[in-house]
Amino acid sequence: MTSEKHSKIRKEISLMSFTVELAFILAVPMIVLAFLGHILDKAIDSGFLFLIIFTTVGIIISSMITVKKVTSILNQVNKDYEDLQKEDEEERE
Repeated sequence: MTSEKHSKIRKEISLMSFTVELAFILAVPMIVLAFLGHILDKAIDSGFLFLIIFTTVGIIISSMITVKKVTSILNQVNKDYEDLQKEDEEERE
């Protein structure tokens, strides 16, 4: 295999890994907190109050983690792009 194929395979694996990680980041806090809210609602017979509150908190937590992860990736991409620009400028000189 050529290094281009290796590079393409690594990029695809990295993208799949990010997709799976993002799915867990989004799903786990919402599911766990919704379940805890449901259990608490049943325990104290409060209707859907804690289910709604905990699900909302789960959505907020998932969103915050997602934004942090995407921001980190974008910063890395920006840094890599700047490094490539510097290398191009050095080659031209």
